[in-house]
Amino acid sequence: MEKPAEEIVQIGSAHPVREDGVEVVLNPEDPMNWGWIQKHSILACISLLGGLGTYAGLFIVPAYVLMSKQFHKSVTEVSYLVGIYVLVLGAGPLIWNPFAQTLGRRPVYLASTAVALGGAIWGACARSYGSMAGARVLLAFGLSAVHALGGITVADMFPREVRGEKIGWWTLMASTWSRPFLGPILAAYIVAETGDWYWVFGHLAVALGIILLYIFFFVPETLYFQGNVQEQHRARQLSVRLRPFEHAEIPKWSTAFFRPLIMLKYPACWLPAFWFAWTFSWSVGIGTVITILFGRFYHLKAPSVDLVYIAPLIGAVLGELAGGPFSDFVIQRIARRRNGQRQPEMRLHAMYPGLVCVVVGLVVFGVTLQQRKHYIVPLVGLAIFIFGMQASTTVVFTYPVDCYLLQGADALALVGGLKNVVSFTIPFYINPMVNSIGVQNTFIAMAMISLGLALVCVFSLIFYGERLRTWSGRPNWNRSMVRPPAQIAVDALPVPRSSVGKEDSIEEGRSLERGRRRE
Repeated sequence: MEKPAEEIVQIGSAHPVREDGVEVVLNPEDPMNWGWIQKHSILACISLLGGLGTYAGLFIVPAYVLMSKQFHKSVTEVSYLVGIYVLVLGAGPLIWNPFAQTLGRRPVYLASTAVALGGAIWGACARSYGSMAGARVLLAFGLSAVHALGGITVADMFPREVRGEKIGWWTLMASTWSRPFLGPILAAYIVAETGDWYWVFGHLAVALGIILLYIFFFVPETLYFQGNVQEQHRARQLSVRLRPFEHAEIPKWSTAFFRPLIMLKYPACWLPAFWFAWTFSWSVGIGTVITILFGRFYHLKAPSVDLVYIAPLIGAVLGELAGGPFSDFVIQRIARRRNGQRQPEMRLHAMYPGLVCVVVGLVVFGVTLQQRKHYIVPLVGLAIFIFGMQASTTVVFTYPVDCYLLQGADALALVGGLKNVVSFTIPFYINPMVNSIGVQNTFIAMAMISLGLALVCVFSLIFYGERLRTWSGRPNWNRSMVRPPAQIAVDALPVPRSSVGKEDSIEEGRSLERGRRRE
């Protein structure tokens, strides 16, 4: 039986306010209207979960020798466990995404974290190569969900004015731990102290267990569908939703899994993703050979040699501190110059410093390492490269969400999938490439490839992005996520809809609802 209107309001959904002569209903069930502490605690939780997902990719590197002896495999064969993990990490979102769009984010976070916890426990107990491979597959599949949903969960809670900064903090955790920076340092000392690799997985299982409990008790649903007040209120309860939202668009399973691949139709998604995938893969390649190179050129031994990862860790943190707020500043400044008109391509201008740092950092790292300058010098070059990478990563993950907010999860799944597929290949050829043409030429080649791809993939969007988006059209799914209050507010906006698109106008309306307050 339908509840009367006054009871629905009491549940907590209708607070009409007037802005510019337009009545807008502010819904406290809307994640964008939640308090600062709640939103940022959820951001911290999913950022940490994303960090663990990529951290687990290469944290077994310090245990290669021990695994090689126990499994009676060569070190090269043991290294395939990393490739398996990276591949599954990129393919996993194809499975999780359809559930996240219909059942919501919370059930997927709970299920995927529980699966990852099982994989970590399995890894700690694995005593054969085949068993370890299975544990790595399960672990990667469980942790893959957050890599597609992390950015879009941030977009569920934060308006565009601060979205770049907030997504930047998520990408900082999700990417910094994966290159690998922090992972090998911690894992090396765990192996050194315990004399085995079991607790490398054991401490990961403990962390995942804590996060699973936190999600269960403190992270409500962030997906906001157009629907009645009662349904929205029930969705925010700390329970497990096992049926689709009433107004959700139920996809055909034959096509839902391939929606991230369908996003290849839209240049605004695949062009920056392609540049990012290859440039990111250089950092993965460096991570696989850096200890070998510094051991060869500077005679550093384990575990001291693993401290070289501190330099890129510093670069990544500084890159995020600068990149996220800077991208928000750039888009707001350009919008003011254009009388408030906003376009997603405005954010791409924030990539200029990052692109320069990527090229300069790679060249400095390769040249000074080949010439055996003091070991601090190539590490400075590496930090510069990672600084530019991290600053650019924030823009790459935010731009597709700005363009296709309603399909943001699928767009980010494409970005992450391309990144992992390309990164999966580089360990197979980075060592032969260094041995064949030398350290200097290898990293100069990487710098030139990144520069060339930037000219094609990034600058084409800066100058022709709006035309390309118009030419390619818009995806036709998840339209049911449009919010009526936001749509009402659109009529009061001075920004022409044709200049930013329907989803962007809706997003502006949502910002107007909250008085454009700064998070």
